[in-house]
Amino acid sequence: TNTPRPTRRPLTPTVTPLRYLGPLSLDWVIESQGRNPANGNQWLVVANLVARGGDGQYSYFHDSLPVSGSRVQIINQTCRNKPGSFWVQDGTGEIVKKSYYLFAPDCPGAQ
Repeated sequence: TNTPRPTRRPLTPTVTPLRYLGPLSLDWVIESQGRNPANGNQWLVVANLVARGGDGQYSYFHDSLPVSGSRVQIINQTCRNKPGSFWVQDGTGEIVKKSYYLFAPDCPGAQ
């Protein structure tokens, strides 16, 4: 007698549709700022980036360089203004950029 053998069924790939949470947007909030404990001649700002919308798969950038998460440390020389930018990119490749300008704090003679 022939014994039935299980047959292998090829796996059928499934396509998971991308979630769309509305237009991609980016905001940022300063968590803390003050003299850098490691170097008194520097100012340390910690910013939290808040992305919304897009497909929910976010990559973050500071001054065009990728960062590991949504919390960004900005170190700047005391008495020097700092322009810069934050970016977020979602999984579809859409990018939103926000520029910032930090005014130099604690400068002698500054008003």
